[in-house]
Amino acid sequence: MGKKLLLGIYLLAIVGCSSGQIKVDNIKKVEIIKEKKVNSIPKEKKIEKIKQNENMNLEYIEGAKWVEVTGEGILETNKTLEDVREDAINNARLKAIEIAYGVEVKSTLQMKNSKLLSNLVNLKTNGKIVKENIINWDKKDIILDDNEFPITIYTVKMVIAVKESKSKKDKFFNLETKMNKYDFVSGEKAELEIFSSKKAYITIFNIYGINSVSIILPNDFNKKGIIEANERIKFPTEGTSLELYCDKDKKESTEVFYIVGLKEFVDFKSMLGERTTIEKLNEVLLEIDDKAEAMEGYMVRNRK
Repeated sequence: MGKKLLLGIYLLAIVGCSSGQIKVDNIKKVEIIKEKKVNSIPKEKKIEKIKQNENMNLEYIEGAKWVEVTGEGILETNKTLEDVREDAINNARLKAIEIAYGVEVKSTLQMKNSKLLSNLVNLKTNGKIVKENIINWDKKDIILDDNEFPITIYTVKMVIAVKESKSKKDKFFNLETKMNKYDFVSGEKAELEIFSSKKAYITIFNIYGINSVSIILPNDFNKKGIIEANERIKFPTEGTSLELYCDKDKKESTEVFYIVGLKEFVDFKSMLGERTTIEKLNEVLLEIDDKAEAMEGYMVRNRK
């Protein structure tokens, strides 16, 4: 997929287009944090119980907390059943990290790209998930439109032990982000709003394809990406624009903006280059404890 980052003049940045009974058999109490309920999907046609493991035992794990979550995978023509179940489990893992650590991917669009989702989960869960158990599987055929064929969704319910961070992270150092929209047609302009509770140096990583990462901030026109405490900024800045494009040979592309705030400037471009992989990015980020993070998932479609 390709993008044009238009900063006064064109600067090209080509980047490529739920509840069960759970028994506890340890002398210490295991507390389970439950995912908040959401509205059910309309027009449910069929529900098939696939696997049931309601009476499992959870062990006490020092420094970890158990989180109960669900994850979904959509059965599509280009996916095997194994792929769909892997999607569902990865979504559950990501939710567990979101609940325990507060790092959220604000979109369900990542389910459209199994490999990208898997790599995002690896980025966010490295060294954090220490154990997991599947409670049950559900299969649902739903109809979103009377004129459409049913969509099959597999839902897994899990309990996941998430290791609590022992880092010196400042709990009052946080980022809040939002985009102008999350579903784009090629050529449309994206805007990202960023709020920081403390002065920070912002780096924006664009994660796309299966395992590709490019850095779009800092850039030649904004060398350090500074944001002041309690300030709300927009990227790109006034007078510039960020146009999103999908490769011509693809129908759509799912991508993520990964925003990282640091109290001291780190030149990621010197360390990683203009483009890198999620694994290499993760290696660098694991060495940095005190950081604030946010993720924004979005989709780019080619015009029909």
